[in-house]
Amino acid sequence: MTLFNTRREHEWKIFFGVITLLVGLDAAKITRGFELEGCERCAWLCLVAALTVAGYWYEWGLQRRNSSDRRAMNILYNGICDAIRVPDRSPIREEPEYSMRSASWAALPKALVLLSVFLFSAALPWLKLSIPQK
Repeated sequence: MTLFNTRREHEWKIFFGVITLLVGLDAAKITRGFELEGCERCAWLCLVAALTVAGYWYEWGLQRRNSSDRRAMNILYNGICDAIRVPDRSPIREEPEYSMRSASWAALPKALVLLSVFLFSAALPWLKLSIPQK
């Protein structure tokens, strides 16, 4: 359970770290007003894609490991219920098969946020956005 909690603590730090890095790159591009051409645009797109894929890959793996931990804890919990003779139909028992769908309830919204930031960041070199310098 300690490993589960440690991963859960890191989960949001990694996610928001990737988002902050992408938004920081966008902010630097907009506030500095520099233009990217040719290979620079390709390099920007590759960097943004690499950050997005790495962030999502980490989150996906984390959700899978958390699901495995949850299944193991449910088996242990139900074993304890068996030992103290809690009826099989009791509402305090856990589902024996904990589905990945219920384990990753936060995965889809996080993936959508990450995708939204990626799309904006990826399109930024082609957009003419800048803050006027005083």
